[in-house]
Amino acid sequence: MQISKKTGLVLEGGGMRGVFTSGVLDAFMKHDLYFPYVVAVSAGACNGLSYMSRQPRRARFSKTYRENPAIYEVVTTNCLTGRAEYLSEKQDADRLTAIIKASSSLPYVAQITHVDGIPMLDGGIVDSIPVVRAIDKGYSPNVVIMTRNRGFRSAEPDFKVPRLFYKQYPRLRVVLSHHVKAYNEQLDLIERMEDWGEVVCIRPERPMEVDRICRDVSKLEALYEEGFALGEKFCADVLLSQKK
Repeated sequence: MQISKKTGLVLEGGGMRGVFTSGVLDAFMKHDLYFPYVVAVSAGACNGLSYMSRQPRRARFSKTYRENPAIYEVVTTNCLTGRAEYLSEKQDADRLTAIIKASSSLPYVAQITHVDGIPMLDGGIVDSIPVVRAIDKGYSPNVVIMTRNRGFRSAEPDFKVPRLFYKQYPRLRVVLSHHVKAYNEQLDLIERMEDWGEVVCIRPERPMEVDRICRDVSKLEALYEEGFALGEKFCADVLLSQKK
């Protein structure tokens, strides 16, 4: 695959599964492989900030990030509208921190984060794999770093949100009630696009042993190393295509 000025990079979330993404991106940085546009969600947003700052294994606002000309968008869910927001920030460190925090604020377990006075939660509620956003912004083909193996579909049931949660945000309650269905439909779309050659996916090759809250260091290290190895392979393929 050749990386052009119109090639985008899409980063899925997934909690602790994001160490896979971290491994891939560290390999990209090792080989100075960067993209003109990056869109990320939840744990992917934290990893994406390190990548945009060109700081391996570090998720923080830096001078390097501010000077990076590439576009970096982070997905959040607007609690008022129940829709995805795609936010960027290059100057205000506090606002950027709030955006990253909002994108990673899991429903039910994390507090709502306000950005520009708007209540927001995890972007993965509405747009877990924002490849359509990348296309809408004019970037294609896209490289998609995912944190599940091909063929995975969530078997969790969707359910009506209990009345005690988010009573003041009825539209948020609606999107939460069919989140699993929406996620599985996105996985269907990604695999079709991959088969059509419209995206290149980098993903774990085996069923995931790491869940969202895993603390098993050996499993996390193995997942990171798998990501790094696949990132190295992708970089080698890019270099080979450039020589042709």
